[in-house]
Amino acid sequence: MGYQALIISSLLFGLAHFSSSVEYMLVASIAGFLYGAVYAFTGKLYWAVITHFLINFVHLALFTYPIVNHS
Repeated sequence: MGYQALIISSLLFGLAHFSSSVEYMLVASIAGFLYGAVYAFTGKLYWAVITHFLINFVHLALFTYPIVNHS
């Protein structure tokens, strides 16, 4: 996969998350780049999906849940 495809797909992934905020879109673009890089490195889509799941799980467990639990 070429770098242009990785960058374009990362930006599209970020754009898909635009409904929250510009900052969240930027973070999603960076995460999308990571997922694309994992796919490019392994050649397996399931590793990108597992990476996405793990990042979402860590964010939920360490950031979202503690904030909601203590409000």
